[in-house]
Amino acid sequence: MSSEITNVSGAILAGGKSTRMNLPKGMIQIDGKTLISSIASVLQAVVSDTMLIANDPVYDQCQFPVFKDIIPDKGPASGIHSALANTINEKVVIVSCDVPFVSGELFQYLLDRSAKKEIVVPVHSGKMEPLIGVYSKSIFKDLEKYLLKGEYKMHDLLKKLGAEFVQIPGDLFSEKLFTNINTPEDLRKAFPQYGSL
Repeated sequence: MSSEITNVSGAILAGGKSTRMNLPKGMIQIDGKTLISSIASVLQAVVSDTMLIANDPVYDQCQFPVFKDIIPDKGPASGIHSALANTINEKVVIVSCDVPFVSGELFQYLLDRSAKKEIVVPVHSGKMEPLIGVYSKSIFKDLEKYLLKGEYKMHDLLKKLGAEFVQIPGDLFSEKLFTNINTPEDLRKAFPQYGSL
């Protein structure tokens, strides 16, 4: 891990409505820890400070500063916009609250490739992962402009904002790395010990 983390913030996105899970995903507890706590412990190895982007008051009990979407109802792009608005640093490592197997090595790999890039997001098996990436504060005004125009689909925004798509090498990649938990079935598959909701 790099020790040069003083100019990088971390932001965990938990702004979704979790309609398919029927409860706030970030607050699901596995082995006594919430998903947010587990992800934060990995994230904190590569960032100087951590924030939570969430609109549900249930997240106010978390140990991190919580910020709501400034421009609501624009999906994950709203959360990234809020993170960039509230960071004190030039770069923010973005991660959604529902990827329990994400690794510090992945975050560092992306950071190492972000020096002269405004956005770096991973690609694996031909699929991009816009909710795990490094975003620079320099895109804030352009992102806000698109959101105010009603443009908020992440794949389109990434292309318009000139994102760098980084293939994840085999020694870092695992089938679980990008697993996300959207439904009770996803949760049971990822954590068989969890039982039923």
